[in-house]
Amino acid sequence: MIDWNKIINSSLVVSAYKMAKNDGFNTSIQDIASMLLQEGIIDQDGEPTARAIKEGLISVRMTINKEPQPVAEFKAKYPIFSLLPDKHFKVIDGRVCISEAGLKILGKKLNRDLIGELKEKFPDKY
Repeated sequence: MIDWNKIINSSLVVSAYKMAKNDGFNTSIQDIASMLLQEGIIDQDGEPTARAIKEGLISVRMTINKEPQPVAEFKAKYPIFSLLPDKHFKVIDGRVCISEAGLKILGKKLNRDLIGELKEKFPDKY
């Protein structure tokens, strides 16, 4: 059973409603919530769906209840990296880094020598 109060009070629905009103749309917060749910942008808890994040429709940072997720945001911004499991990523000083093993795996999936390409581009770093 859908908890409409929870959905209507979610930060995503409230933000979408405010944006719609600011853009001059004559709508209700219930209509916005229903549309976001029907389109698969939010789930029954009012949180963004994986599809919405992956397609860049919603940033992970738009959720109030969650800590920033730099790896998920990185994958949403650069979908090619969704081919790799999170274990190949590490956040260092706020920057998302990819392990050499992850680059090798991604290179195999793309049929490219990513390590070799990086060595050519940045010889002083490798």
